[in-house]
Amino acid sequence: SLTLNQDIGNFAPDGNLQIGINRLGSANFNGEISDVRVWDDIRTSTEISDNYTSRLNGAEEGLAAYYRLDADGTDSTANGNDGTVTGTTLVTPSTSPTPIPFARAIDFDGTDDRVDFGRGANDELAITGDLTVELWYKADDFADSLNFIQTFGAAGETTPVNSLYNLAVDPSGNLVYLHEDSNPAANEEHTFTTGLSTDRWYHIAYTRDADDKTVTMYVDGNSVGTFTYTDDPFGGENSQLALGGLTSGSAVDHGNFSAADLRVFNTVRTVDEIREGMSGYIDPQTPGLVSNWRLNDGLGTTTAGDTILDIVGNNDGTVVGDPQFVDGSAPVYSYQFTTDEDIAVY
Repeated sequence: SLTLNQDIGNFAPDGNLQIGINRLGSANFNGEISDVRVWDDIRTSTEISDNYTSRLNGAEEGLAAYYRLDADGTDSTANGNDGTVTGTTLVTPSTSPTPIPFARAIDFDGTDDRVDFGRGANDELAITGDLTVELWYKADDFADSLNFIQTFGAAGETTPVNSLYNLAVDPSGNLVYLHEDSNPAANEEHTFTTGLSTDRWYHIAYTRDADDKTVTMYVDGNSVGTFTYTDDPFGGENSQLALGGLTSGSAVDHGNFSAADLRVFNTVRTVDEIREGMSGYIDPQTPGLVSNWRLNDGLGTTTAGDTILDIVGNNDGTVVGDPQFVDGSAPVYSYQFTTDEDIAVY
C-alpha cells in the first residue's frame, strides 16, 4: 500500500490517504496500480481522455499529487506530497503494460485517399470464413452516414463486387460491421454501440466465427458486443481489400481518419490474443496471420502508385490519392526520455 498522512491541496481526508488498502487495513488490493493522480479541481471527461494514456510532467495546473509508482511513493509534482510504500513489489517494465511502439501512422483525407491491397496471393484475402481484423484508428470526423474504415468489396450492387467483410463508423461514433450475401442488394449488417470520439486513438478488432455465424467487436481489448448473422458472405469475385475507403468508390465512400498496424487473420483470435498483441508489433509468423501492414513506411505525402509494405511478405498495398504518413501515432509511450536529435523510436 501507499500511505500519505497529510492534506493534498484542498483535499483534507479524515485520516490518511491510502492506495491499495482500505482505511481499516482489512481489504488489500491484489493486482497492479500505476500512475495515480490527485487533482485539486473537477476534471472534465475531455481532460481525462486527453492524457490518460500518457505520463504527465508534474507541472499541470490543478495537479495536487502525482504518484507514478515506478520506483517508490515519491510525489512527482513540486508539492512534496510524498507517501510511504509498504509491502509492495515494483513491477519491472518487462511485465508492465507494453508501451505502444507506433511512431507513425497513415492519414486519409476522407475524399479520395485509400490503400488498395487487392485480393491477395491466390485470393487469400478474399476470406468468407473465419476472420480477424485488427488496427489502430483515430477519426478526424464522422461526416458521412457511413464512414468506411476497412472494406473488402467494390462500388456497385452486383454479386461480383459484393462486400465480404467491411468495417465502418456511423455519425455517432458507433462501429458498423457488414457483409453481403447472395442477394447483392442486402447486407448482413450490425451497429455496435461504441460512441467513439474524434481525435483519439482506439484499438479496434473484430472476429467472425463461420461455424457459429457470429461477429464480435472489440475496442481497446474489450468486447462491445456480438452479432449473429444468417447468411454467409457470398460472391465478391471482383472485390478487393482496401483501407480508407471503398475500391472505385466516391468521396462519400471514404473515411477521414488515421490508422496504424492493420492486420488480417484467417482465424478467430481470442480476446487474450487480441489484448496481448495490441500494444506492439507481432511476429510475421504468428499463426493465422495472412497480412500485416504496419503503415510506417515513410514520412510525408505519398504519391498514387506508391507501395505499402506487407511485413508477412505476400500482399503489398498500392496508394490511391495522396494519404500522408504522420508522426505521433497511437498512444504515447509509457516512459519519457530526451534526445538531442529529431528521431523516431521503433
